Amino acid sequence: MTRRTEWLCHASAWFGLIFATPLLVALGNQQDISIPLSLLIAGLLLLFFLLTLASRGLVSSLSARQRKMIAAVMLAIAFTLAIQGNIVNSLTYFGQFDGSRVDFRKYGSWFWFEWYGFLGGFLLLAILFGRAKRISAWWALLPILSFCLALAPALFSNARQSVGIASGNYDDSVFEFSTQRNLLHLLPDGMQGDIVEQVFRENPELAARFRGFTLYTDHLGLYYGTAPTLPALLTGVPFDFGKGHTFDWITPHIDENSYQNELADQGYALDLVPIADGYCVSRARSCVSRPFSGWKSWGYERHRIDSTLYSARLMADLTLYRLSPSYLKEKIYAAGEWMLAGSTLGGASPWPDPVIREWTEKMSLVSDAPRYKFYHYIGTHKPAFWNAACERIGALPHTRENFLGQAHCLLNSIAALLDRLEAEGIYDQTAMIISGDHGHDIAPADVSSPPESVDLGREMMGTARPVLLVKELAKREPLKFSRQPSSSVDVAAMALTLSENTLSGPGQMAGATEEEGFPDRYFHLYPVEKILRWNSEAIPYDQYRVRGPVARDESWELLSIEKDHPAPRQFPVVSHRTAADYLHGVRLNPAFPDHETAWIDRRQFAFLVSIPGPDATLVLSLHIPDWIGRQAFSVRVNETELAETVGLSAGDKFWQEVRIELPRRALKEGNNFVSLEFEELTNAPEVNYLKAAALLNSIHIEAGPD
Repeated sequence: MTRRTEWLCHASAWFGLIFATPLLVALGNQQDISIPLSLLIAGLLLLFFLLTLASRGLVSSLSARQRKMIAAVMLAIAFTLAIQGNIVNSLTYFGQFDGSRVDFRKYGSWFWFEWYGFLGGFLLLAILFGRAKRISAWWALLPILSFCLALAPALFSNARQSVGIASGNYDDSVFEFSTQRNLLHLLPDGMQGDIVEQVFRENPELAARFRGFTLYTDHLGLYYGTAPTLPALLTGVPFDFGKGHTFDWITPHIDENSYQNELADQGYALDLVPIADGYCVSRARSCVSRPFSGWKSWGYERHRIDSTLYSARLMADLTLYRLSPSYLKEKIYAAGEWMLAGSTLGGASPWPDPVIREWTEKMSLVSDAPRYKFYHYIGTHKPAFWNAACERIGALPHTRENFLGQAHCLLNSIAALLDRLEAEGIYDQTAMIISGDHGHDIAPADVSSPPESVDLGREMMGTARPVLLVKELAKREPLKFSRQPSSSVDVAAMALTLSENTLSGPGQMAGATEEEGFPDRYFHLYPVEKILRWNSEAIPYDQYRVRGPVARDESWELLSIEKDHPAPRQFPVVSHRTAADYLHGVRLNPAFPDHETAWIDRRQFAFLVSIPGPDATLVLSLHIPDWIGRQAFSVRVNETELAETVGLSAGDKFWQEVRIELPRRALKEGNNFVSLEFEELTNAPEVNYLKAAALLNSIHIEAGPD
């Protein structure tokens, strides 16, 4: 073995561990990494070269045979890490690491198979390389090439984005308020509206401190999570799933269309504290992003000192996680905290809202020019870490009681800020909007259980209800609870309405009232892993329309299913394996993926299907048991309601064939959305967990003549 090959073996072992993988995870987690890209690359390269020199230098005095054995071990490490990090790691998905506990054993026997394969593969490779008569330099280059191929797409797609998301311009002006007019937009992440309502109703002394505020109890969120919600909140324009999720289009879209630009036109000085630089507008006076990861949330000042160390530790955690089998992943991300970053308190705030506390402590009045503040912070994002007294006591069970406590903590902190505004004499001169981006999967008490209309659980209907709490200028009336309907897409317009109110004006918020009827509002579900790809590929989603109060089950309707690939033309046998990705409102058990008993257990049964031509017939195979007796349903194809209602009764044959002619005007090329609205659900006798409309066997599309 040549000295060059020996050097390459050592370099190969360190390349993926020290350079390629840390850079890859940094590019994929830009909201949590505060190190500028150029500095990061230079630092990683330097560390890579130093470790390569050190490991080769330590063995330089050994015999040739000993150096060959060590080179074989280093090469085995390189191959094992490359296979694990670039191939095996992508075979499993454990969700977002937001502080929630993760079940790393959910894939069953794979947990142990992967672990023993990792160990056995390393030992086998070490033995094979050690016994080889000659180790080729090309062998050492293969793992390096593998890591380069994995890194290249992320590096090129992020070429126009700096890793240093948190490296914005620090400006003390964020603590400066106007003597005449201020507008504050607070975005506590994951704060659920019905939770806030309960806290206020159970704590009248806290509610009394929110003078002039209105809590909108019929507010609907647009999206399941943060990523698509933020652009919609800031611009009033729904998120474009067709463009994917990347700052390449999100940042210029926000910079051009954010309502904050109109505030600048009105003379407001803009001080922004978002979670990423991509949400900054170019007309802001200052924009210092404060990313958060799990319970980590920095204040405006503390971040400057502590974020680099935290970023390094987080990158180390993420690198080890990517290169490790599930057995070790379980220890790297244990109990909802990272092994290194999660236990590092140096850069973390003891509170979920540090900037608000800094405003309360450092507020100064400097001029009569209008001031605008925007702050997006961890808020009540799951899991709950803080109790009602704002004591951080660790990841708490996912219960309504625990989130009531954490919401009480945040509201009390906001109340302290209100007290400071009062003490400074600018309470009447300050308007405020507090808008959550989504709820946190807590079932609202006013939602029926289980919902009968659509295939949504009560928990998801809680996620669809973020808080909307508004204070107008010169208002001091006791806290009001309004049933006026609204959604996240209305927040931008409401913020502008607040900015335009005069101190003596009526201050009536624009929008529909309950008496005027409910507008159509929309909620979207999407696969989180598709959002996290951070690329321009279209993101599939389900769109729900809400016509009426958000708490009423019958207000909800699944409007469409959008996929980034063609749906099947038929489902010869409906089971979880064949149909779960395309059907809603039918009971399919993932524990038994080939089980063919598919009960329609919602009044709306909807599915996506490819239709090959302009003329087609929908053929359904259904069973109506005696305990249901008679059933009827209406049919909608895309946006077209079919005129006739289909009636069925229990018959002589177990499976009944239902044929429905699909009118040409209703169809479109490619995927088509079909919805069946059943008249009622019936309780199954002696089965307390089943309420059903019919039993489904198969779905076919028969094409008409050419």
